[in-house]
Amino acid sequence: MEYLEEIKVLRKKFPIGINQAKKLLVEAAGNVAEAEYQFKKSLVNTFMQEQSLNTEQAVQYLEAANYDLGVAIRNFEMETHGITELCLLKNKNKEDALNKVLHAIHEKYAFDFWLCWEKKCPQISSIEYPFVVLMEWVNYELWEGYIVLSPAVVQACQVLKMNWMADILNHTINRSKEIENIWEDDIYILLNEIFLKRRSELIDTLYEYVKENMREFP
Repeated sequence: MEYLEEIKVLRKKFPIGINQAKKLLVEAAGNVAEAEYQFKKSLVNTFMQEQSLNTEQAVQYLEAANYDLGVAIRNFEMETHGITELCLLKNKNKEDALNKVLHAIHEKYAFDFWLCWEKKCPQISSIEYPFVVLMEWVNYELWEGYIVLSPAVVQACQVLKMNWMADILNHTINRSKEIENIWEDDIYILLNEIFLKRRSELIDTLYEYVKENMREFP
C-alpha cells in the first residue's frame, strides 16, 4: 500500500481510518506534517459548523479529545446541556427519553436495584424520587403485564397531580385488604383498563415534570 508507514504514523497519533489517512497523504504528497495539519483543520471546521463554536473553542475541545470528533461533541454537549436535557433532545419518543433519564439517575446514584417503591431511597432527591417510582412502575407493568399496588406509587401520582390514577390505585389497595384475590376483583380490572387507556397521558405528564424540573435531574 502506498504511504503505508506514513499511514501508521498518522493512525498512532489520531483516531483516523486507513482510507482517510491515505487520502490525506496522497493530497500532501506523503508529507505527514501537512496531512496532520489538514486533518486537524478539517475537524475544527466541521466542529465549528455543527456546534456554532469559534476556532479557539473548537480546538480546545478537539485537543482534549485527541481529535476524536465524536468524543469532542459528546463532551461539549454534556457541558452545555446536561445529561437529562440531551436525553430529551436526542430521543423523539418521549418514553424512550424518559427511560434514558431513569438510567442516568440509576448511574448517578450507583443503584444496584430497581423497584424503588419497595425500598427506602434516601439518596434520591425529593424531585427525582416520584419520577423514578413511576417510571419503574410503568416499566414493571410493561414487563410483567400487571399493575403493582403500592402506596409509594399513589404518593408519586399525587406529587405529579395525577389524582385520577392516585384515587383508583388507592381505592384498589384498600380493597385488597378486604378480599383474598384482588387480581380477579372488578376494581383491579378497572384499574388496569384505566391505566392502559391513559398510559400515554401518564408518560406525557412525566415528560413535562422532567422538563419543568430539569435542574434537579442529572
